[in-house]
Amino acid sequence: MKTNRANSITGIFKKDEITDSKVIAYGTVKHYKIFVFVPESYLEKVFIAMSKSGAGVIGNYRNCSFRTIGTGTFLPLENSEPYSGKAGELSIEREYKLEMECGYELLQTVIENMINAHPYEEVAYEIYEFFKLSKNPDTIFIKLKRVLPVKAIIQKLNQKITDEDLKMNQKVKTVVLTTDEHFLSFNNADILIQLIKGKYKIKILNNVNRRKQRRS
Repeated sequence: MKTNRANSITGIFKKDEITDSKVIAYGTVKHYKIFVFVPESYLEKVFIAMSKSGAGVIGNYRNCSFRTIGTGTFLPLENSEPYSGKAGELSIEREYKLEMECGYELLQTVIENMINAHPYEEVAYEIYEFFKLSKNPDTIFIKLKRVLPVKAIIQKLNQKITDEDLKMNQKVKTVVLTTDEHFLSFNNADILIQLIKGKYKIKILNNVNRRKQRRS
């Protein structure tokens, strides 16, 4: 999905129409980090179960994890069936904190297989949401080889835009293309083109007005 959005903004202009371009910002991708506390004797079993479920993939690397050794404590209650220790007595166990990441689509499977491989009656684990930079650009600055009127750029979008504030014959030399709805301005651009929820929005930026003021 991110790739399709990136293609939608980078594909508006052909290469021979552009004299210069640069990436202003990259998008973000949501991931999930799973922390699970495992007794030392079951560490590899749980790790393998999570890896086979798709956790621990980072780029071209698989089976990525981080392990921290520590001490866990628990007191089994009357109706519990502890893997180690006895009901009513405090247990002190040598445990590892195992950390692995995955995407949302794999989260349920990873958790289920992790729990099945774990010896504890009640598995202690945590899930955290975090973000990484995407490899696809989110916002791009483009300088065109020749000046184009706003109406010519709208034609390239293949979408009807009837904003009364747009002056269709206004000349454009520099453009910012973005899929970020919060990106609202850029000092060196004439117009901003946003792709939000599959629809394009166009905003005239101050650079055009500054050029007019310099000429007057």
